[in-house]
Amino acid sequence: MGSRALFITWSRRQLQSHLAWLLLGIVVGMVAGTLLLGGEVDRLELERRRLEVELARRTDQISRLEESLEVARRRPAIREVEARLLEFPDPRRKVELEAAAHELYRHAIGSDLSELDPSILRAVAHNRTVRLEEATYTLTVDFIWAVGDRLVVWLRAAEGGADRAPGP
Repeated sequence: MGSRALFITWSRRQLQSHLAWLLLGIVVGMVAGTLLLGGEVDRLELERRRLEVELARRTDQISRLEESLEVARRRPAIREVEARLLEFPDPRRKVELEAAAHELYRHAIGSDLSELDPSILRAVAHNRTVRLEEATYTLTVDFIWAVGDRLVVWLRAAEGGADRAPGP
């Protein structure tokens, strides 16, 4: 058996016709692809633009938050309040009076140190009457000391005194 080879022969006119049909198919395919996928491409482009705007907004928000965090770190805030009673003879009562004075100042914990008014801090306990069991004591503020994140209030207590309504 012999092998047979097939050859296709085209004339110049037939070749041009086939190339024209091929080109027409490519153009029609591209137009159909554009029509079918154009909406999706537009949607994705709009989504990309929206995400770019969102990214710029979030980046700005993050930088502002980092700045405010840095400012907040630089601002000292009260983290601890300590009340110290000066020259008080009874150690048991001294502990109770210091605890009562600490309760008066615990509202200052967490406050920005620059926002605390010294006159108000003094007025909180100055001439304040505190009752412990059957005894009454009048507190007077000697001085207030704020260092770093600590507020220390130095007080004196005298037995007796008129009851005073809470407040400055």
